[in-house]
Amino acid sequence: MLIGLELLPRRLVEHRGIQLEELDLDAALKRRPQLLLVDELAHTNAPGSRHLKRWQDVDEILAAGIDVFTTLNVQHLESLKDVVAEITSVVVRETVPDAVFDRAYEVRVVDLPVDELLQRLKEGKVYLPQQAARAVDNFFVRANLIALRELALRRPPSASTPRCAATKPPTASTPRGIPANVSSSASRPAHTLRA
Repeated sequence: MLIGLELLPRRLVEHRGIQLEELDLDAALKRRPQLLLVDELAHTNAPGSRHLKRWQDVDEILAAGIDVFTTLNVQHLESLKDVVAEITSVVVRETVPDAVFDRAYEVRVVDLPVDELLQRLKEGKVYLPQQAARAVDNFFVRANLIALRELALRRPPSASTPRCAATKPPTASTPRGIPANVSSSASRPAHTLRA
């Protein structure tokens, strides 16, 4: 999927004896692309990063005039944290404020069928095999995925946010924003946010 796309080198951070790879915010700002693809908007950055959360990195990138496409799973929306915990019996700790989501210029739900998602998990296409087995046993069970899908389909961005058709590109007068995917399947993107 990444063929033909430039990849920015990641910043290596050592934390508790483990090498972690993080978005190199300074390199992204220096490169100054027109559009930057940033995965996992709810991600918590490694200690020593400029911002605690990736969504804060994205805010800085947007403030620099760079458009961003990102991904967000529905269970990571702050306002749905309690509902998700009730459904899944898992407290999701990485969340994104609803105000960030509501600023989206465009939101797309990527509605992956539950069986297809479970198969992708088993094949190691979503997580590494050990993580996938744990996820399938705990969070990504059929009933949870169906409920999370319903949440994603029912949680549009704020009605006050300007929108455009999925095929209409932003113009100079369009507010810059966060293209993101909010996943109804709980492991892959489902809404494309574009503030």
